Amino acid sequence: MKLGFIGAGKVGTGLATALSGKNYPVVAVYDTVKQSAENFVASVKGCKIMSTPQEVADNAEFVFITTPDAYIEQVCSSVKWRPKQYVVHCSGANTVQLLESAKKAGAYVGVFHPGLTFADTKQAAKNIPGSTFDIESEDEVLLNIFQEMAASLDSNWIVVKAEEKPVYHVAVEFTSLFVMLLFRMSADMMQAMGITEEEAVKAALPMIRGTANNIENNWTSQPLTGPTDRGDIDTIRKHIDGLTKIYPKALPLYRELVRQNVDYAIRHKVIDSKKADEILSLVNNYKI
Repeated sequence: MKLGFIGAGKVGTGLATALSGKNYPVVAVYDTVKQSAENFVASVKGCKIMSTPQEVADNAEFVFITTPDAYIEQVCSSVKWRPKQYVVHCSGANTVQLLESAKKAGAYVGVFHPGLTFADTKQAAKNIPGSTFDIESEDEVLLNIFQEMAASLDSNWIVVKAEEKPVYHVAVEFTSLFVMLLFRMSADMMQAMGITEEEAVKAALPMIRGTANNIENNWTSQPLTGPTDRGDIDTIRKHIDGLTKIYPKALPLYRELVRQNVDYAIRHKVIDSKKADEILSLVNNYKI
C-alpha cells in the first residue's frame, strides 16, 4: 500500500520517516514550502515531490494530511478522492469530521494522532517508539491498519471518542507542551535571581529526569512530594512571599497548582481536611 503525505512539517516528516523505516512505502509528498518538501524526501527513500495535493492523492492509496489543523478541511475539500482510498489526518484536537468531503467521495477516513511532541523532524521519528497514538475511524479495516501501524512503530494505541478528543488533546499537552513551558518558566525564575540560563538548565534537568523516573516506577503507589503534601504551611507562605518579590507573574499559577495539589494530597490521605482548609485559606486569601 503506497503512502502519500500532504504537508511536510515536523509531524508529517517524522511520521513518514518512521513508517518508511518499517517498510511502509512513502511515495509522494506535497508542501507549499519547497524546502520542507526537499527535507522530507531527503529523509524518506523513494519519495517524490509532487506539485499539487491532487498529485499526491493520484499516486498514493493511503494519504496523510499533515498540514496545520486550520488547513486540513480546506485541503481535503480541494482534492478529488477515489472510492475506497484511505484519507487520514493527524490532529489531536479534531475529529474525522474535517474529512467529510473525502468520505462523501467514498474514501475511508480516520485520525491517527501521535501523542508526543515534535520539536524537530530528526528527533520526531526517534521519539515515536513507546508513544501512544489515539485513533478514530468508523471503518474497521482502517482501524486495523492503524493498529498494525502503531505496532510496527513499537507504539501503543487507544480509541478516543470524537466528542472527547479536545480534552484528550489538553491532557496530552499537560505532559508535553505545558511541561516545557514550566521548564522555561523555571529557568526564567532562576535567571531573575542572577543565575545564568546554562546554570538554570543544569539545575532543572535532573529534576525532570528524576520526576519521569518516579512516574514510570512509582506513580500509582506514592503521593506527590512537596510542602503541600507535608502540610507545610510556613514553606508555602515563604513561596508566595518570594514569588511576589522576585517573579510575581508566576504567582497565580503557583496558587492554582497548590489548590490542585491539595486535592491529590487528600486522596492519598497525607493531609486531613483541616490542614487542607488551612492551605487553601492561605493561597486564596494571604496578602503580602
